Amino acid sequence: KTPPKTMNQHQPHPGQGPAPGSGPPGDELPLVLAALGAVYAPTTTAADGGAGGSMRRDEADAYLTSFQRRPSAWSVCDRLLSPESDAADGADPAAAQQRRFFAAQTLHAKCLRDAACLSPESLAGLRDSLLGHLVRHASVGGSG
Repeated sequence: KTPPKTMNQHQPHPGQGPAPGSGPPGDELPLVLAALGAVYAPTTTAADGGAGGSMRRDEADAYLTSFQRRPSAWSVCDRLLSPESDAADGADPAAAQQRRFFAAQTLHAKCLRDAACLSPESLAGLRDSLLGHLVRHASVGGSG
């Protein structure tokens, strides 16, 4: 028996390739995390020139908005909602909550806008993955 496809195996609609300059989904995960860190970072004051991080908030917001439209957002957001991603946040529950919110919001928008582009096999994998995330995050504190 072959295992069901997961979201990481979703194929984009023919002719719907990655955005220029975007790499494989695994390469985008660190960029997404850095951008989320910049967007959710405490506001900086004029005294420090707004140079508190490596990515400015407006650049991070523009990157995340662009990312949400890419085919790779399916698999990256699936990874952001995974238990392995929870472990990467360490002891920062606020960062984990922000990451999960962004991933869930992105997947919601992609389901509304792009689900018709997925194959029947990919839709089944998407369904299974989303239900798994829902069950896991609906449990006490989303940690189980």
